[in-house]
Amino acid sequence: MLLSIYVDIELTDSVVGPLERIEQAFQEIGLQKDVDASSNFGLRFHKDVTKDDLEGAVLELDREVQEIYTRYGAHGPFQIAVFD
Repeated sequence: MLLSIYVDIELTDSVVGPLERIEQAFQEIGLQKDVDASSNFGLRFHKDVTKDDLEGAVLELDREVQEIYTRYGAHGPFQIAVFD
């Protein structure tokens, strides 16, 4: 059974470089952008994983998102949620 992990980010300050770079960085870690859920400063990405891989995938995404924020000087909250 596949579960969807959603990552919602809300950027509160400008970032180093164009926003497209952050979007590309998220895609490089296996996340797909949800176009319908995006607003001016908020973006939603998702990734499907199996139930067995869920815990490790969430921990890895948390670490990778923090690394992307650091790399591009992004500020703002992000949330990781899981839906079946």
